[in-house]
Amino acid sequence: MRVQTKTMYNSTSSISEAIKKNKGFRILTIYDCLKNGTGVNKLEVSDEFGVSKRTIQRDIDDIRAYLAEQRITGAGSFIIIFDKKSGRFYLEREKIIFE
Repeated sequence: MRVQTKTMYNSTSSISEAIKKNKGFRILTIYDCLKNGTGVNKLEVSDEFGVSKRTIQRDIDDIRAYLAEQRITGAGSFIIIFDKKSGRFYLEREKIIFE
């Protein structure tokens, strides 16, 4: 996560402590990692932002709620899945089954 966020924002210095404490920045960073396919490991992200794994789980749940709302309004069809093998969360296009 640390290398990805540095690369993501084209900076060689670490993210400032003030920004790390910003919930919105943290959630958007998690969402970016989900969208770009690198996935999210709760322990790595919690270490990077100095918060608990439970806080990261709540952030992921918030993103899930946002994605669910997008599906209801017809604006998107993505879900967050957890891959036990890698221990990471990923964003996946929802499979629509027609009967």
